[in-house]
Amino acid sequence: MLTLMKPLADAQEEVPTPRMVRAARALAGMDQSVLAEKVGVDRKTIVRIETDTRQKIDARRRDVLILIKEYFQDVRNMEFIFPSEKTGEGVRFRKA
Repeated sequence: MLTLMKPLADAQEEVPTPRMVRAARALAGMDQSVLAEKVGVDRKTIVRIETDTRQKIDARRRDVLILIKEYFQDVRNMEFIFPSEKTGEGVRFRKA
């Protein structure tokens, strides 16, 4: 299980969208159960996160999204690309 080194629910921190979570999981070749185990939540939580279409994110959901983001960045060496004026959202492996 992944543990965070900093406080959760920083309202300024960008969190991955449901589509980005699905993409990262697919890129890593893992199913929802494995991701749930790695970040310490129930598989149903991952299902809800990956299918959520709401714009507003509550603090608990934000905390789980931060755990997911940090797992993929720190353990799987992935990078989340957040949308900007020049690019869309995405996920990729970092160069070693």
